[in-house]
Amino acid sequence: MQNLVEKYTIFKTHVPGSVVVDGEYVVLTGSTGSLGAHILSTLIQRPAVHKVYCFVRANSPDAGSQRVLDALHKALHLHRLTEQQKHKIIALPADLSQESFSLPTRTIDQITCEVTTIIHGAWSVNFNMDVSSFEQQYIRGSWNLINLCLSSSHANIPTFSFITSVSTAMAMGTPTIPEVLPKFSDAMPMGYAHSKLVTKYICHAAAAKADIAARVLRIGQIVGDTHFGMWNAIEAIPLTIQSATTIGALPVISNGDKEVSWLLVDTTADTVVDLSLLDKRLNGYMPLHGAVFHVCHPRALRWNRDVLTALKHAGLEFEAVDQREWVKRLEASEQDGEKNPPIKLLDFFRRKYSRDETTTEPYFETKESCRFSPSLRDAKDVDAELIG
Repeated sequence: MQNLVEKYTIFKTHVPGSVVVDGEYVVLTGSTGSLGAHILSTLIQRPAVHKVYCFVRANSPDAGSQRVLDALHKALHLHRLTEQQKHKIIALPADLSQESFSLPTRTIDQITCEVTTIIHGAWSVNFNMDVSSFEQQYIRGSWNLINLCLSSSHANIPTFSFITSVSTAMAMGTPTIPEVLPKFSDAMPMGYAHSKLVTKYICHAAAAKADIAARVLRIGQIVGDTHFGMWNAIEAIPLTIQSATTIGALPVISNGDKEVSWLLVDTTADTVVDLSLLDKRLNGYMPLHGAVFHVCHPRALRWNRDVLTALKHAGLEFEAVDQREWVKRLEASEQDGEKNPPIKLLDFFRRKYSRDETTTEPYFETKESCRFSPSLRDAKDVDAELIG
């Protein structure tokens, strides 16, 4: 990991230009994912944002535009976009592993004249890849985006916000995780977390060496949105809850209750935009130059006391059973993943609930995030109404 950090911490030199733009011009990666689509929606609804360049994997601009619009419609549940909002979106088929992003020179020149902020969220969520497998498209891609900031024709270097994961600090071994850069040993033992942590160090080096406002936004557990409660059905928690209908039971955490920190996806997106569009020298707070922010709910809830009770209150019928008993019932249930989707994660659930005691997850501090993000400060609790 250290070799990768050293390889990608030599940056271009920014040559200040005379170009001045009014408002925000954003480059966004990852806009076709659920969180990315919500970030895009938040951006185009803000009056200060005039244009969003979406770098997407596609064979043509038309195909890229269709992918972005499809993601928006899916994430926003057919929420209608105004023509003015649509006109803010410029979808570009881009290869992040290439210095030029495989874009025409004229397009790159236009972007360097306009861009004020880059928000980088594109990453493969694959827990079976090792760190080297993430190098070309993702780690090198991040470095290319940082250098795109440094190619700007503005007097001020555009800000760079890197969306990462709490998995990069989950092994820190303390009950509370501060908003600081972790050590390599603090990441969970998988290539996904390691690749994210390598890129964090690259961002930190960019802030120190190149005077760029490179921010790291560490995202926690994202849940359904405020308005519809829709949540990606193939994730572990929705599949756990679905077992109420497939096996008629849900697990009760043994030997105490489990605290969970869930943040609604639209609130997550609003927080990412709040923190990304901050002026890098706001109130002289220089850590914004290379800040680490936690985009997690400031208040936790408990699985047994809050979640299971709220599900019962909402009318979901199930038997609450000991976690190990729940695994036994899942093992004995329908093995067809189409008829019984929770069975697809049986091995994961066996590991998670194999012991009577459950490891308590650390609490991620949000003091600085709440200080600078009104959206996170005022985040709605995941209460019984939302769970319903």
